[in-house]
Amino acid sequence: MEDQTRLDELFVTLVRFPEDKLIGVERLCETIKQKDSSFHWETRKINNQWTLLVYSASKNQAKQRGEWLTAQTPILQGLTYETTHRITLETALRERPREVLGLREYLKRKREGL
Repeated sequence: MEDQTRLDELFVTLVRFPEDKLIGVERLCETIKQKDSSFHWETRKINNQWTLLVYSASKNQAKQRGEWLTAQTPILQGLTYETTHRITLETALRERPREVLGLREYLKRKREGL
C-alpha cells in the first residue's frame, strides 16, 4: 500500500540543512511520520549538502509543508525551502553520460592543458 501512495506523490519539498543537524532532522521527521501517515521523507546528500526531501501529493501541500517546517520547527527554522516536481528532481540527480570527444577536440584540449 505504501508503494502505491509513494507513486502518487509527485511533488517534493527540499530543505537544505547543515550536517550537524542530520540526526535532529531525522528524529523530527520520524515524530511527524508517527502522527501523519501521509508524511513520506528521506535525507540525501545532494551536491555535498544534506537535504531533506518531503514527498507530497500536490504542489500546494508541498509548499505548505515547506513553510511549516521552516517556520514552526526549531531545527529547521529560518532555513529556506524549494518545491519541485519529482520527475524534475530525479532527472537532475541522474548521472550524466560521459563526454565523448573527437580527436581534434581532444588534441586541442591537450594543447591548452585542459
